[in-house]
Amino acid sequence: MKPFRGYNFYRGLYIWIPIGLIIWSLIIGFAFGADLQININDLTLEQLKTNRPDLVEMIKTEEETTAIIQVEQDEQKRTKRFAEETKDTEGDLISKRVDDYAYYPSGCVDTIELKVYDNRGSLISKKTIKHFEDGRQPIEQ
Repeated sequence: MKPFRGYNFYRGLYIWIPIGLIIWSLIIGFAFGADLQININDLTLEQLKTNRPDLVEMIKTEEETTAIIQVEQDEQKRTKRFAEETKDTEGDLISKRVDDYAYYPSGCVDTIELKVYDNRGSLISKKTIKHFEDGRQPIEQ
């Protein structure tokens, strides 16, 4: 039988030093972490550009536009024309889309004419979608 040599102090250090460091880092992180964060409400524009370039890039890439939608209906409350104008913050036209609807006498959609205009009002694309009363899939003309 081996004689008892006692507790190896140095072997215990390998376990307790990392645990202690983790505990102390958590305590210090919670105690002082709030003071290290940046409050963006208190920053000037120049400080914001240097401290948070990610926010500045997000703001630059975000397009601010306004869409104006107009829907005209016929006497039977069916959509006759759908128009959408997209404008920037200064009110300049970016694009315009106009959809004109035609109906069969039964009330089903016959054709939809889709027109897209650019910012100068020039027609970019025009296509007509033909619907059928017998259930066939619509086709583009």
